[in-house]
Amino acid sequence: MKQTLFFFLFFHIFSQNVLAQNVGIGTAAPQQKLHINGNLRFDGALMPNGNSGLTGQVLVSQGSGVAPVWQAAGALITTYKAIATRTIINSTSFLPITGLTQTFTITTNAKVQISTYGSMETFSTTTGSGTIVQVFNGATAISDMFQTTDINDAAGITGTIAHWSMTNMISLTPGTYTFTVRARKYAFDNFYAGGNTTAPNPNEGALIITIFPQ
Repeated sequence: MKQTLFFFLFFHIFSQNVLAQNVGIGTAAPQQKLHINGNLRFDGALMPNGNSGLTGQVLVSQGSGVAPVWQAAGALITTYKAIATRTIINSTSFLPITGLTQTFTITTNAKVQISTYGSMETFSTTTGSGTIVQVFNGATAISDMFQTTDINDAAGITGTIAHWSMTNMISLTPGTYTFTVRARKYAFDNFYAGGNTTAPNPNEGALIITIFPQ
């Protein structure tokens, strides 16, 4: 009876000590409950919290000390779309095109695709309009998202239309960002940006931002 009690106490103390220690494979100084120094092969499912996920899903970290979760890859991609309202551009300084502003927050490094398109319409019946459209990140102009267009007066016909279209991919770190599309004239008459009188609906303009977390 005494021997049985002794072995029971010994096993209990031994097992408690073993369970309290980190276990290493290929390392003498494990840093986690299980620390493997080398390749890890799976012949079965990887099951955080007992969940093996669905076909096509990817594991997404939930932060330190929390099991990752399975998510559809497409759920990680976020798209924003802002629609323009026709705006009078009457300055040689950049003015925001109404509606073409988008603010978003990212919590991880990301590749961000920025696309914008729209139409411009000159007021002029004699000289046309010299136009510049540019995309801004906050107060900073994006140097390679810049388009200059001359809208001719079309032999005295007012309301002549021209278009802008730009796409770019940039890298961003975690933070909050505001992108805007702005326009200015560099010569001649004022113009409308983001819509026109003859066909306003299909030509209003848009700012489309797609975020791909890295």
